[in-house]
Amino acid sequence: MKFDIAEYFKHVYLFSGLPQEKIEQLAKNASLGRYKKNISLFEQGNKANAFFIIVNGKVSIFKVSANGQEQIIHVHSDGEILAEAAMFDKIKYPASCKTIIPSLIIKVPKDVFIKMILENPELSLKVLAAYSKRLREFVTMLGYLSLDKVEHRMLRYFNANKIWENGRYIIPMKMNKKELSHFLGTIPETLSRNLKKLKDSGLIAEENKSFIIKDIKKINQLISEIY
Repeated sequence: MKFDIAEYFKHVYLFSGLPQEKIEQLAKNASLGRYKKNISLFEQGNKANAFFIIVNGKVSIFKVSANGQEQIIHVHSDGEILAEAAMFDKIKYPASCKTIIPSLIIKVPKDVFIKMILENPELSLKVLAAYSKRLREFVTMLGYLSLDKVEHRMLRYFNANKIWENGRYIIPMKMNKKELSHFLGTIPETLSRNLKKLKDSGLIAEENKSFIIKDIKKINQLISEIY
């Protein structure tokens, strides 16, 4: 069955409230792509001429250091929007993006969307909200990397991403362990050693591709001792 972009746009936060004819106009100019694993959507320094919506799949936003090492900034998955803010405050994309798994992604051209913002100023507030969310995530990531010990970075990450579910704190994982290690600025082997240490000490457990916090009081105490 053919994918209906206009129908999908009705459920996208950024476009909610737009009249039907505007949604159809936007959809007509957007394009749907089916990307294999490790395909680049854009690279750092490319002209920022579009933003993207992940229908399903997973992508990473990353920068490459002078020695060629990738530093993951964020991982996006189903239903998330990426690079929407880069079109307004940057001429070029400030980071690179590639698929982590096969993904279905909609590309929205810059000029079409900016024209629509000028016609519907309320859209700019939604873009600002999305941009603010990215900024908070970036500040949080810098907080992880400022800590010397990988164990401390992990504790900060678990505490910041925990949710209360079925009477316990869990950390649903959008990233696999290799991706998480890159995000925290370490290597998979070091991450695994520190995970084992946290499990052996009874602070966390692993279950169904999620981490479970077993002792939130102790974790909060350890985090408070970092500063």
